[in-house]
Amino acid sequence: MSIYGLFLPAGLPGGEFPRARSQAGFTLLEALIALVVLSLGLLGLAGLQLQGLQGSNDSFARSQAMILADGIADRMRANSWAVSQGQYLLAADNLPNAPGYNCADSFPGNQTTCTPEQMAVVDTASWSDNLRTTSILPAGTGSIVCNDSDATDVMPCSPNSTLTITLMWDEARTGATGIGCTDNPQDRQCLAIELKL
Repeated sequence: MSIYGLFLPAGLPGGEFPRARSQAGFTLLEALIALVVLSLGLLGLAGLQLQGLQGSNDSFARSQAMILADGIADRMRANSWAVSQGQYLLAADNLPNAPGYNCADSFPGNQTTCTPEQMAVVDTASWSDNLRTTSILPAGTGSIVCNDSDATDVMPCSPNSTLTITLMWDEARTGATGIGCTDNPQDRQCLAIELKL
């Protein structure tokens, strides 16, 4: 049959064509699949958020460690005589406590000022207190060692010697207590700077 010269396909008897069944809505299966896909997407976003937060905490601890290392390096530069006498050398497992004076408004004994040795005691005790503050560095500790350039003199850290300032902290917050600065999970994360006075 043709209308205006076009040929139409044959329909049902009587010339009618079948109607498409209209869809009333989602089936339960389609809704569940959409829910699973959405859930997986949200879990992925939560994982990315957690990684971002961990990275932020790690970079905060590293920046605090760098600030602390620079701080003690500046104090050592200002008191180079006490450095040459070994007053700033520290072991990571034996950090000093506050001496009871601060050389700013309180002094030892009846003095009105501090000697270079006393200033070194205040500097290392203040640095050690900051290392032990968990809001700055979790499970933090540190050491200062000298590679003496002249072992023949009486000074423990002769001029032109290289000093290594090492800070250690439990970056992963797993309870690490090691001070070896290796990839061992028991060792803490380390930051070391070298200084020459």
